[in-house]
Amino acid sequence: MMGFCGALNFEEERISFSMLKRMYGLHGAGCAYINREFGIMCGGEGNFDECSLQPVTVRYNNALYTAAIVAPERMRGMEGSTAQGVLEGYFEEGEEYIRRLEFPYALALYDSRCGELLLAKGEKGDKPLFYTFRDGTMYFATSLRPLFRLYGGCVRVNKKVLVSHISGEYSTIPEELFCDIRPIRPSRRLVCSRFGHTEVPAPVGVGIKERQSDMDSFVMPEYSKKTDMRRILTDSLFAFDYPQFDCFMPSLLPYVKAAAADGRTEVDILDSLADNYADYSLERAERIGSLYGVDVRVSATADACVSARELKAMEKQIDTVLSEYLQSPYGVSESLVSDELLDEIYDDKSVQRRIHRKGMLCQTAMWFECYNLVLV
Repeated sequence: MMGFCGALNFEEERISFSMLKRMYGLHGAGCAYINREFGIMCGGEGNFDECSLQPVTVRYNNALYTAAIVAPERMRGMEGSTAQGVLEGYFEEGEEYIRRLEFPYALALYDSRCGELLLAKGEKGDKPLFYTFRDGTMYFATSLRPLFRLYGGCVRVNKKVLVSHISGEYSTIPEELFCDIRPIRPSRRLVCSRFGHTEVPAPVGVGIKERQSDMDSFVMPEYSKKTDMRRILTDSLFAFDYPQFDCFMPSLLPYVKAAAADGRTEVDILDSLADNYADYSLERAERIGSLYGVDVRVSATADACVSARELKAMEKQIDTVLSEYLQSPYGVSESLVSDELLDEIYDDKSVQRRIHRKGMLCQTAMWFECYNLVLV
């Protein structure tokens, strides 16, 4: 997936590209630097041509404008062209043009004429976009990992919010999960200038409707007894970059991975959580799809794709993994999980909720093993 990270500092005007490179990692493909106050770096895995390279910088009326965008996988290879089109529309109509974009997106657009950075997400889908402030500089990225690298040895996690997330219902990333990192929600935008920053709702525009899938194309992935649950827990944690799990991921992840291996760029999934937990379903579709380079579309269904017997087998595998972490004297479980919380989870009469919560307990232990996180 093509992504980006960047930084903005109006006061000292000293953006460090070595810091952006460290944040982004190995797959850098393009960068831009304006007035020493703004820098952005893009990249991703794969081959790049002129139509995909980002960011795009254009001079218009003696001012520089830069844009980078994350768009659906079906537009892969056109990221640069799409960013160019966004800039041209912005020149003609301003933000009115951006709000009419009809596809899921995460956008960074810098206008040097007025010294303003716009970070925006579309109404549809849930392309990730996060920001933080450190040492007077605002940093932003299309995944959490670059911001984790920015903080190095101290990414502060709110213990109370994390426990609530684990013990609660299906939900998207909690607003206050991190003490210093904030997500931008769909249909929201962050406007940054010398006068400060403010997050505002984006007016809903009237755009062209996306192509609707034939309902006959929607499938319900099947669960396999051969599924490696530890791998599923790890892959789903890697897709989200924070604990997130449900009993349908062991079916969904292998299906999307196989579709990618077959060269497919789109899959249509029936999701029994899409009706009552629409935001969660959209976030999951975006994160898992991005992990494998596939557009995942979901449609609500009342049917469950996992039988009671399969759920029990799934829970048994998760219990084996969880017991290892609960017995470890060096894991995060001892400082995070109380006996009351464990009793509440194990005594829950819903096997789907038990799998949801036990899976996230396992992932939390994995999370703290992989990253330098601090509970506060």
